[in-house]
Amino acid sequence: MQDFPAVFAHRGASAYAPENTLVSFEEAKKRGASWIEYDIQLCRSGDLVVIHDETLDRTTTGKGAVAEFAAEELARWDAGSWFDPRFAHARIPTLKETLQLMERLQLGANIEAKPLPGQEKQTAHCLYELLKQACPSNIPLPVISSFSLEFLRCWAELKTPYPLGVLFDKLPEDAVDIAKGLSAWSIHLNQEHIAHAQLIEHLRRKGFLVAAYTVNDPQRGKELWSWGVNGIFTDCPGAPF
Repeated sequence: MQDFPAVFAHRGASAYAPENTLVSFEEAKKRGASWIEYDIQLCRSGDLVVIHDETLDRTTTGKGAVAEFAAEELARWDAGSWFDPRFAHARIPTLKETLQLMERLQLGANIEAKPLPGQEKQTAHCLYELLKQACPSNIPLPVISSFSLEFLRCWAELKTPYPLGVLFDKLPEDAVDIAKGLSAWSIHLNQEHIAHAQLIEHLRRKGFLVAAYTVNDPQRGKELWSWGVNGIFTDCPGAPF
């Protein structure tokens, strides 16, 4: 299995450019990132597009649910000026476009699946088929993660070669059993709920790599490193973690 990345640029360089856009991924690369993280979901045309929210309202000039529009319709809206007018050219990228950029920039990625309820199996199958067709062979295998246990179960059933990360907000008591049942590679935790090194030590003793999200304070990052986390997600790639 490949090495686990130390730092993921969360939604790209999202402190400096509009999240989940190609310009944000390019900015992350400029700031020294070698791995990025981004979110995917299905739209009406059956394409996987890169956006965090189920609706367009917060990060684009569009309105309504992502699932109600085809990929070509989604691409018409400005996905950058909400962050800063100079990014008005940014658009919602498809996963295929993003994979092409990853190859050009030589970036690894954590792809977080955000399926709508009832679309977990379809999302898993669409993602696997696209990765088989278009995932660059000259970069590390992407880590596939999700909060959706149903999606993760569907993904695990496909027996793909891609490492799997289980996302939790606050760690449930049965987290280890869940992760083992999915043959997970890593467990990703909300850094706000990591209160001591013993939690990290416990998960690592059980055989899992541990990553913390979203860490923007360098001092907090250093504390988490000292506690044994394997990786962090940050909006600020290039910060002195």
